[in-house]
Amino acid sequence: MAAAVVVMAAAGYVLAAVRGTAAQEVEAAATQPSAAPSQASPAADADVRQRLLTFTPELDGHVYRSDGEVGLTTVGEETWAPEPAGGVRCEALQRAMRLTTAEDHASRTGDLYANLGYLQVPGNRADASTVTFELRVFADDGEPAAIVAAATDAGCDELSELGGPDGDEIVATAVLAVDAFEAGDGAARVSLGEVSDPQGDDGVLHDESPADDAGEVPVVDDPIYVVASGPYLIALRTTNVARADAVATEVVGQLLAHLGAEG
Repeated sequence: MAAAVVVMAAAGYVLAAVRGTAAQEVEAAATQPSAAPSQASPAADADVRQRLLTFTPELDGHVYRSDGEVGLTTVGEETWAPEPAGGVRCEALQRAMRLTTAEDHASRTGDLYANLGYLQVPGNRADASTVTFELRVFADDGEPAAIVAAATDAGCDELSELGGPDGDEIVATAVLAVDAFEAGDGAARVSLGEVSDPQGDDGVLHDESPADDAGEVPVVDDPIYVVASGPYLIALRTTNVARADAVATEVVGQLLAHLGAEG
């Protein structure tokens, strides 16, 4: 089965590359002045903050873990994800997977980002079934659905950006398909090829994952889902998860119910 991403990231790598590299861009963003969030903003909503911090999902055979990383970030007031580097391909899809907008380093302030931890089969095996999730609360209830729609309609065939350990390599990921997914006010399931192609000294993109005997490059069967529901935009990634669509529907449903968005 092709890799799936309901607008989220290729096997978790693309998001990791975006959030974990280009440190200089993060530092630059953190020094930009911005207005404090208004009292009407999601970041100032004590009830929403409390609900996010107390979300403990359940999934058969899995345990919930946070590793001390669950936390809330105010967009525009605290350090936020770096801007896409030059030469990025398919910005609409990448922004949806990262839960970012083009205004996050400029005029945007008051939205709330939440890192919500993960579910994992016990045992710390490298191939353990894992579900990770994050969420952004927007001031505009219609914006999440518009972001998902733009990503779905982008017609991307490849994601390409700076990444790698030092943030100076071109990392490319084939987009095999972007399919609609029935959840919330709109969702997308993106099928990605394997993350590969750091640029070599000859300026040519090289595939790190060799083709099999039939000449086919293997795909990563790890769906990532981006789901919009009112002011909420949810990114959910799965790794080695059986029945990923059903699991995504269950976990997203639990989160929205906990937030009082449905049920």
